[in-house]
Amino acid sequence: MPELTSNAGELVKLTVEGFKKEGTPVEDQLFTMQFNPSGMNISYYPTYCEEDYAGKMGSEMQWNHTKATELQFKFNMDKSLVNETSITINKQIDSFKAHTINYQPDTHEPPLYTEICWGEFTENKNSIFRGRITQLDITYTQFKPSGEPLRAELSVAFKEYKSFQTRLIKQNNSSPDMTHRRTVQAGDTLLLMTQRIYGDTKYYKQVATHNKLTSLRTLEPGTQLIFPPLES
Repeated sequence: MPELTSNAGELVKLTVEGFKKEGTPVEDQLFTMQFNPSGMNISYYPTYCEEDYAGKMGSEMQWNHTKATELQFKFNMDKSLVNETSITINKQIDSFKAHTINYQPDTHEPPLYTEICWGEFTENKNSIFRGRITQLDITYTQFKPSGEPLRAELSVAFKEYKSFQTRLIKQNNSSPDMTHRRTVQAGDTLLLMTQRIYGDTKYYKQVATHNKLTSLRTLEPGTQLIFPPLES
């Protein structure tokens, strides 16, 4: 099974650390993989609005929002190998679950987020994956005659976690240096569209002037409007 090594050739193990709230880990010791994953799958989900109205030919896709990034991978635990860990498979699984899925009595929910860190794959704090577990499948593949598990494969999926403050900073939808382009839909008004973009209707005259609108009451469906950067 491939193992990630640093530039110096040193084996780097993937670690998992759960946090019950911002900056507060669920346990003193993080979870370290016995064997690194052989691969990882990262999925990105931008979503678009296809704007249709009577008489329109073709379809126009406008970005609406981007869903949370998802991370999926599989990893193995093995207690059957000579000189391998003395910790039982069940205890290893319990440790992993403590950092990802177990209920926290003081916060009344599973960990707020889990950090996945793996050497150069997440070589700086900005690229460490923070997420909440959405799926955990455990397949036991070998047992002792007593029934004690000796090998297990875990398949996990995480959905990216961002705090409210982080989302606001990244989105910054009403930033003065951001221009927005929208297509008028049936039922739209200039006041309504201005409220959606800027969070306030008071900029509607600025939008009307920028787009050289002759009427503030009636907007023709299909019309492209530019919502300019806000003037300070």
